[in-house]
Order: sequence, then C-alpha cells, then structure tokens
Amino acid sequence: MLRANAVLVAAALCWLIPTQSLGQSMVQYGVAVGAGTVAGTAAGKQVSNGITAIFGKTAAAAAKAARQGEPASLELSDEDVRALRRRQAEEAERLRQQREAAARGYRAPVRSAAMARTEEASSGWMPTPIWLRGYSIAQPAAPVRQALTPERLGEVARGLSRADVLGQLGTPVARVVIPEGNTINEVLYYQERGQTVGAVRLSGGSVTGVVVNAN
Repeated sequence: MLRANAVLVAAALCWLIPTQSLGQSMVQYGVAVGAGTVAGTAAGKQVSNGITAIFGKTAAAAAKAARQGEPASLELSDEDVRALRRRQAEEAERLRQQREAAARGYRAPVRSAAMARTEEASSGWMPTPIWLRGYSIAQPAAPVRQALTPERLGEVARGLSRADVLGQLGTPVARVVIPEGNTINEVLYYQERGQTVGAVRLSGGSVTGVVVNAN
C-alpha cells in the first residue's frame, strides 16, 4: 500500500511540473521509496539534488504514517514548488546554451561579397606559368624589303639557282616557261613601283643571263 501511494504522489508531481527529465526522476523515486531510498538523477546533478532535498523532508513523514497505519500523503509547500520550477528553468537554460554552442561549432561559412567578386573575376582567367612571368614573347620582326634597283638585279651571277634568285630578288611579277626538249627554260620579270627593272633567264633551274632595263 505504501509503495502504491508513493507512486501516486510521484505521478501528481509530474503533473504539477511537466518536464520529461524531472518526471522520470519522480517516477524513479516512487518505485524506490518503499525500500527507503531517494532517487532522482536523470535531470542532471542540480535537479537531482533539489528533488533529494525536498523528498528527504517527506520520507520520514511517509514512514511515520505507514507505522501508524495511515495512508501516506505528501504535501509540497509553495516554496518547494517554486524551488523545483526554478531548478527546472535553470536546467532548461543550460541545455539550450549547450545546443546553441554545438550549432555554432558546425555553422557553415558565409559566402561574402568579396569572395563572389574574386570568383567572378577569376572565372575566365588562366594564370601565367611562372617561367613566363616578367617576360614577354618577342615576335620575329618581318624582314624589311629592299627596293629592287638595276644595280641589285645586275649582281645576280650566272649559275645561281632559282631558289637563290627568289631569295635575293623576291617573287617576280611574271614568269614565262619555255619547254625545249628535255630542258625547261624560264624568264623571270621584275618591276619596282610599276617600272620594269629587268629579267632573269634560267635554263634547267640555273641562271643563264640577266637583262637590265636601261630606262
């Protein structure tokens, strides 16, 4: 009978202060009070101490009532109820602070405007290799064309190959090919600013003569 009454008392306290951790501690007290023990450890050290202090006052009264054959009753004063609620609020605040601290520890980095501008600027940019930094790749200068004069044309020697003539005088304005048996005869005509400078005759790919325009 005493154990059943203690369980009812614990259930009443769970209704007065509806906290899961505190209610669990009180149910544990109701189960253990018949053996003369005081429980209350699931809500943390502070809440456990508060429950133990309050029930410590009433354990003797419940035992005395049992010896006298009276039903056990437990009455909490307003001060005891306020103390339990205060400890409940402190425990809830502690748990809230722990959750916030854990959330701050796993917070994802915020993408700033500076980071966004840097990513946009570098999206179409490729870094210069380190061995090219500080240096510029110089393009080969185009050869300066020399004006073709009768004197330069007259410097072409007999026996010079076609490739040497083209390298020395450049591309002619006209080329006449005259087949003669197994030999190919050519005449290369050169002009400068619309004026005929002269011609170079080749036979079998070699220079056989040069004609310079006297005008």
